Amino acid sequence: MSTSFEAKDTLVRGAQLEVQSLMVKADLEALTSDHPAVVFFDASDVAGTDATVSVDVKEEIDKVVMAKIHDNSDHSVRPEVATFSGSVITFANIDTSAVDLSDCTVEVHYKVK
Repeated sequence: MSTSFEAKDTLVRGAQLEVQSLMVKADLEALTSDHPAVVFFDASDVAGTDATVSVDVKEEIDKVVMAKIHDNSDHSVRPEVATFSGSVITFANIDTSAVDLSDCTVEVHYKVK
């Protein structure tokens, strides 16, 4: 088990623990991810150039603080709009035709209820 930094100040530690984060590697062209039960894709997108990426954090979400997709090939961050419902954060209509998105990281930061 790994260890992580935890602030000594209780107010800072409380703020750190309030927001959960998740990062999962994905291939937005092949519509696959390293954790398909957590990051998955709309099957109807297979023939198109747009992808819908869903992230199921398995807990009821209260607020999405930040959600983005990193293109690992050039280290850029793709500006995408994410919405949430229940435990699922969704990135819709990601244009996969413009650039190589075969090596990405889906990153979300959220608060749970």
